[in-house]
Amino acid sequence: MTKFIDISREQLTYYGSHTDLQHILGVLIGPKANPEIIGSLYSKGLEELSDMTITDMREFGLSEVEAQRVYAGFQLGKKWFASSRKLGRTQIRTPQDVYEFLQDMRFLKQEHFVVLCLNTKNIVIFREDVFVGSLNSSIVHPREVFKLGVQKSAASIIVAHNHPSGDPSPSREDIEVTRRLKDASKIMGIDLLDHLVIGSDNIYSLKEKGHFN
Repeated sequence: MTKFIDISREQLTYYGSHTDLQHILGVLIGPKANPEIIGSLYSKGLEELSDMTITDMREFGLSEVEAQRVYAGFQLGKKWFASSRKLGRTQIRTPQDVYEFLQDMRFLKQEHFVVLCLNTKNIVIFREDVFVGSLNSSIVHPREVFKLGVQKSAASIIVAHNHPSGDPSPSREDIEVTRRLKDASKIMGIDLLDHLVIGSDNIYSLKEKGHFN
């Protein structure tokens, strides 16, 4: 009797990038892959699967090693996606450009605060996650944000963070952080172009909404 793993490997070899998700999961899981477990995982959809932890995956019946392999596959994909937004090639003209550049942040389960350093042509030359966790004015230090701008000889910076809830509407803390960063930008001589909040389907520009006045 042909094992599911053998079928999955054949599918991957023959179809390459067109292989369906179920058979890709089969290859990642390995020799003990079976249609029942894979069907349960597949039913969750790609976005939910990509956000699962190893512990989450084990609840579907995977062993520790199998869950690690599947998790590693998704992490590799995420890292490729992030690196594909090439530094030195992306020019920022609108908030939507930032949203496209930071697509990998849309479904993060924790808040990540990101600094983008730009040159005089508004091309992104550097990106770094500087804070992880609930955003508040006590943990977002302007000196850490603008230190990157100085180190990278940036003409300007853009800051952005995600809302795991998917709703990009800013909180009071978001607005306070923006005010502090804008004040610091005047002292540092590095322009803060915008502070953007990333949701699952859209983006909120604090500059466009008048919070830079």
